[in-house]
Amino acid sequence: MAEYTVQHSCGHEVKHRYDGPETERRQREQWLRSKPCQICHHAEQIDTAAKQRDELNLPQLVGEEADIRWAEVVRAKAITHNRKFYARVTRKPDVASQEVLHEAIVQAADDAMRELSSQTAASWWIDHRFDVIEHVRKATIAAVEPLMNGGE
Repeated sequence: MAEYTVQHSCGHEVKHRYDGPETERRQREQWLRSKPCQICHHAEQIDTAAKQRDELNLPQLVGEEADIRWAEVVRAKAITHNRKFYARVTRKPDVASQEVLHEAIVQAADDAMRELSSQTAASWWIDHRFDVIEHVRKATIAAVEPLMNGGE
């Protein structure tokens, strides 16, 4: 296993280990140089999450301080991803006959985004970190499935 020191884009020097071909190690080293170290990367994520919380007027999370920092990052990624999906599915339909379907989608998407935005328990965000990224999509599919199958 090769051990080498890399100066990251943030200026910090970090020892890394790599067990593989020398050409791949050099490529990895070059890639690592273009990235901040893990500590700085994590700090950037926390800062970005705090800015998003303020911009979107999201409630303050509650829980242990370390859990809150982690949950803020999870929430920021989830909210960003779900907002993109929300924007796509809530566009006005071109066909008038799709109005009922569109209304169901918008209502489900609104409810799902409200649910995400109001969640304040840091532990909830950590516990749901793997499934929350698709929260709005799942909620809208569940809402329109009965309409697609012929019922209302």
